[in-house]
Amino acid sequence: VCSSSSSSSSRNKAGQGAMIAHILRRHRCSRLLCSRFLQPGHASLPATRTCTSQRAGFQSLSFQQKLIYVSAIFNVCALAVVWLKRQLVMADKESKEVEKIDSMVSDADMSTWSDEGNQYKCFFAAQRYHMLNTSSPDEEQSPEAKKMLEVMAQCREELYKELPDELPAMRPLHQTG
Repeated sequence: VCSSSSSSSSRNKAGQGAMIAHILRRHRCSRLLCSRFLQPGHASLPATRTCTSQRAGFQSLSFQQKLIYVSAIFNVCALAVVWLKRQLVMADKESKEVEKIDSMVSDADMSTWSDEGNQYKCFFAAQRYHMLNTSSPDEEQSPEAKKMLEVMAQCREELYKELPDELPAMRPLHQTG
């Protein structure tokens, strides 16, 4: 009786070993894990639980592991949001710089010097006049030179309007009185 029970238990263990080997291969467990659980004398039930629990996913993790994973994902998302916001701010700054450069380029154009909103017209007119390198009024007869002279005269008048009637240099050094 004893021999029949031992032979059935050995067949049972062999069947369980084959089932464990199948489960380990099916779930692609590591070779170290497979060799450990397929050694004779090991119970087959823990091996089956280990491999199936490996594939169970997030739900099988402990609270601490879940907390670590969730906080890591949250940190990555927070970094992504901060980076995206920074990129949007940088893009906004860049577009403002491009607008400013475009306005300066249009201000440098002689055709816009008569506009009141052109804040650099005096500078550009003086710069272009200097680049003409004229030495006599005869050389300043071109329409371009006349336009520059008109703009510079207008700028001179605007400057005189801004100045007070009496400048500090006009006051006497020592007041007698």
